[in-house]
Amino acid sequence: MAVIAVRSHLEKILYSSDDSKSSNDAKDIVFIVGKGKRSENKPVLMQTILQLLQEDYEINAYVDENNAGRIRVPKESIEIVKQKIEC
Repeated sequence: MAVIAVRSHLEKILYSSDDSKSSNDAKDIVFIVGKGKRSENKPVLMQTILQLLQEDYEINAYVDENNAGRIRVPKESIEIVKQKIEC
């Protein structure tokens, strides 16, 4: 379900034709995935979402340095992908 939610949110952002907001007003996207304390080896959800972002969307996301349970997607990465889609 989490993968579907992330895909849905990204598709909404990437394919939105709403020009009412300037791209300068855009902010980083933050996905709260948790730290994976109950995962045996590595945080499963975090690894899955990072892999989805990198492989399916070519987005350079990273674990938030202030909170290890969050994945941060820089607004610059989103803008690069949006530009690729428009071409």
